[in-house]
Amino acid sequence: MKTFVAVTLLSTCLGGCAIYPVVPTWSAEEIDQAATGDPFLATSPEQALTRVQGIRKLLADETDARQRAEIVASEATFYGTFLAALGISIDKVGVRNTGAGVATLSGLYTGRYRLADQQVVFRKAEARAACLEQALTPAVFDVGTLKALTDESRAEAIATAMQLHGADAAASAADNPALNSWADGGAKTLKADALVARERIPQLTWRALRQLGNDLRIALAGIPLTPKTRDEIEQTIDRANDEEAKATGQVSSALKSGATPSPESTRMLKALAAAASVEATMDACFVEYPQ
Repeated sequence: MKTFVAVTLLSTCLGGCAIYPVVPTWSAEEIDQAATGDPFLATSPEQALTRVQGIRKLLADETDARQRAEIVASEATFYGTFLAALGISIDKVGVRNTGAGVATLSGLYTGRYRLADQQVVFRKAEARAACLEQALTPAVFDVGTLKALTDESRAEAIATAMQLHGADAAASAADNPALNSWADGGAKTLKADALVARERIPQLTWRALRQLGNDLRIALAGIPLTPKTRDEIEQTIDRANDEEAKATGQVSSALKSGATPSPESTRMLKALAAAASVEATMDACFVEYPQ
């Protein structure tokens, strides 16, 4: 009897289920056929921001659909385009092969599809996406505009020095904070930090959207997420506050230098501050808006 059961289970699983911890082997052809673009992977900071804006809009649409209860009782329509993009389906919620899987999915459908509960889950995810969008929007500054502003400020400093002190003073005028606010030490450091951070925005966005999607998948499966400890929450918030304070201090240093920056330069300095602290600010979204 035991042998018969074992053989039956084995023959059933030969069709595709994997129950043993064996490293899978795939041919090059199988890998190529399975290859699809990651919807969260961006190639530029601008595209990363667009990805976040799109996810936030899709989450809002999913929330509204449940609020209006305009949903067809089928798995494909139920999960919607957004969840399909995430690779989430009824057999991929991470609990299919566990004893708790049946109970979890059964609870998910209690009272039809528990649309009110789903609405709360999607609304929380939307709030996270909105926070990420708010963090990224000012941080995605235009590098060309930054160069134009710094070059213009440098040229004005040289021209002013030539008028006041003659050609001999023009050589060092560009590096004089009294004439060029971008020559201030705080502005220089901020600019360097912001340019590095800007290049990392696609990677940071990919990581954040992955976490958002995974947390959403788990929440929809009815599995409670492990909350962060008080220390972890405080450390995340403190880091965000410290990074923002550091960047703001550098902006203040530049604004208080002898040269008065133009309104455009002032706005750019604030954008650089947002970029320099963007990683910590994005991390804080997951603490401020728990799933």
